[in-house]
Amino acid sequence: MKFKSELLTSASGSIGGATYLHGTGGLVRQAKPKPTNASSPQQRAVRASFQQIAIAWRNLLTDAQREAWIAYAKSTPITGKLGDPLTLSGSQMFNRCNTVRLAAGFLLVADGPSAPGNAEIGQTDAFLVPAPNIYVFTTDPPAAWREDDLGALVVQSTRLLPIARSSYRGRLRQMTVIPGSAASPPVVTFEMLNAFGQRADSATLGQPILFRLTASLPDGRISASKDHFVRAI
Repeated sequence: MKFKSELLTSASGSIGGATYLHGTGGLVRQAKPKPTNASSPQQRAVRASFQQIAIAWRNLLTDAQREAWIAYAKSTPITGKLGDPLTLSGSQMFNRCNTVRLAAGFLLVADGPSAPGNAEIGQTDAFLVPAPNIYVFTTDPPAAWREDDLGALVVQSTRLLPIARSSYRGRLRQMTVIPGSAASPPVVTFEMLNAFGQRADSATLGQPILFRLTASLPDGRISASKDHFVRAI
């Protein structure tokens, strides 16, 4: 649970039986939801990745490699849920970056990045077009991940959301990976199904979905995630 102040002018997360989140009208308090499908294939895959990364940090990395990740974490603060800058530990940063690398289908990166800062995601956009049944992602330069065979853009999505929804703060599921290419950098890609197997043409006009895009570079650096909350057109 995260508090901005004792007066709850800003809060995020759960405590006791209550969950706090931010809606269009401000801070919202609701009953803490009960977890469902706690052992889905996706959740098992994520837990397996976490386990692989934790074992690598403890047993496979050299002291010099761990020190490099510590130094990178200190030089690359991230933005917390409440908008405050946070400095991760070396193991947390190693986990953060390699979770995306493994999700993209690449090998774990053991050496800490030598350059500080996040990767650049570049110009991206997303659309939901029921006819002809496509989810569209566009990418434009400049972005180093696009022009590297070991770079990638990892795309997550929600389900199709209720038409009245104007924001979303819950979990997402991995939908697709857009690989980089030195020979032919991707510009536009199309997907027929979202991360929950829903066709684009099952959406009604104006129905929303949230896409979250994260870029990954071969040296382990990832971008800050970029959200696209789009409606069926």
